[in-house]
Amino acid sequence: MKIRIIMLMITMVTIAFYSCSEKGKIGKDYLGNWTFEVPDAEPGYTYGIAELYSDSIITTFTGNKFRYPSLALEVRNDSVLYQFNIDGIDVFCALKIENRQSIKGITYWSSGESELTFSRME
Repeated sequence: MKIRIIMLMITMVTIAFYSCSEKGKIGKDYLGNWTFEVPDAEPGYTYGIAELYSDSIITTFTGNKFRYPSLALEVRNDSVLYQFNIDGIDVFCALKIENRQSIKGITYWSSGESELTFSRME
């Protein structure tokens, strides 16, 4: 049952990504490097750095030199939705900008979901 709910949510996020023709950009106050934590992800994918650019996000996990660019990005007001792919697995992130130092949200992938917290690097 939980898998069906997750797959439904992934499908809905995918449809939202590809059906929106108008895309916003990440505001200049939020550009730069952010550390992130995904506590319920598999080992090796729980911490890392997200590089926020106006029209893309590049994700790098701690201990891993691979850079995973966003495949889709949508920005609406203080919400950011983006997707990237890790070795054939689609990862969807839905974020809410709280302030200039903190962004929180949730991430979904085929075998799970977790809270996602970004903190600005100093």
